[in-house]
Amino acid sequence: MPQYQTGSESVTSAFAELRDFEPDDHQEIEVDEGNTAVIECHLPESQPKAQVRYSVKQEWLETSKGTRLFP
Repeated sequence: MPQYQTGSESVTSAFAELRDFEPDDHQEIEVDEGNTAVIECHLPESQPKAQVRYSVKQEWLETSKGTRLFP
């Protein structure tokens, strides 16, 4: 991590890094009402750690660690 001197104070800077996603075929997922579907997202290495965000019908879903019901 680079360090720079400004006047009498030391400053540390950090740069974000995100590697390319691996090639992946477009997935179509079908599930009957009441059943469960798993949507996988393989994140590339990144610094800081990347976060997954999903959208349905062009609207972002809120972050959740639990079960998600789609409208």
